[in-house]
Amino acid sequence: MIYTGKYENCKSGNLISISGDRGKKVGFEGKAIPKLSPKLSFWKTWEDNIGKIDEYENTKFYISEYYKQVLIGIDIEEILSEEANPILLCYEDSNKFCHRHVLAEYIELKYGNKVSEIEIDEQGNITVKDRPKYIRKILLEVIKEKRLEELQEHGCFNCEYVLSPELIDDIINENAEYREMSYDDAIKAIGHCELTPYEYGMQHNYHCDYYYPNHECLSKYKVLKK
Repeated sequence: MIYTGKYENCKSGNLISISGDRGKKVGFEGKAIPKLSPKLSFWKTWEDNIGKIDEYENTKFYISEYYKQVLIGIDIEEILSEEANPILLCYEDSNKFCHRHVLAEYIELKYGNKVSEIEIDEQGNITVKDRPKYIRKILLEVIKEKRLEELQEHGCFNCEYVLSPELIDDIINENAEYREMSYDDAIKAIGHCELTPYEYGMQHNYHCDYYYPNHECLSKYKVLKK
């Protein structure tokens, strides 16, 4: 089992810092895994933008940079392979935005392992806390946008118009074969189908208006132009 928590609320167990300063601000002297910390450059940009730009935009920037600069470049299972029931620690309250919550959601999505936000006392008594629910939603948006960007860069969609994240979701939800795949595998299968979105839609009985260039309903599905 993997846990996350706030330094001050976790008093026992396999406590591991994942903050950039290794918990020095609160006097933590235990183990640390710097590879799971945010990069100072984007953290500073995010902090400087608090109150200056839209909160959602700033939060998505942080999650996007943490995903691209940290998460996709590491094997978390390998990093934690020798840690028994690790409790990954950072500073923020359980109900506040923190990169440990992004990490927890990513582990659940990628590896299928449950990660609980907790408080734990000296006797090992655990109280499970809620994480902010919006973090998973934004992380999924970031993952989907990154995957689609990669597919487009490699020419997987062979037409002038490419499928948007919303339309990808529709295709996956309405086809049992794709629902059984991981998100990555599903969009790769769709992207390599050797059909234009219009041809794909016709083959799978989608209304052609979803795909037809210049049609007004393109705005609904945000079909992206290369």
